[in-house]
Amino acid sequence: MRFLLDTNIVSETMRVAPNRRLLSKLSQHEGQYAVSVVTWQELVYGIERLPDGARKQGLQAVLVDLRPTLPMLPLSFEAAAWLGVERARLEKKGKNTSTEDGQIAATAWASNLTVVTANKKHFSLFRGVSVVDWTK
Repeated sequence: MRFLLDTNIVSETMRVAPNRRLLSKLSQHEGQYAVSVVTWQELVYGIERLPDGARKQGLQAVLVDLRPTLPMLPLSFEAAAWLGVERARLEKKGKNTSTEDGQIAATAWASNLTVVTANKKHFSLFRGVSVVDWTK
């Protein structure tokens, strides 16, 4: 395992016309990436917020098909402790981050994985976390 996919990366693959550069990179690194349980929660939440209908049902079906293909990493004790230190450090500097991005960053840090995201700025404040954008 080398990479941890951010929620925006997984959701991009679910679009009608996903980013071709991203799809190429995912294909190139097949079997080398996982997602955090936080990402899975965000995906389920995003779909559940949609009004009932064909789009929601289609995306729910995509998740059912996607689940067995994506290794899913929990938030470990080490990751949680690291995040507590990082949040305190950032708060002292007047910087705030989202809880979800922090948990994804912590999971990547604890597993020595590079975060793949379309929003590098969300992860740039965290020390010791490598970040790449495969959409550009």
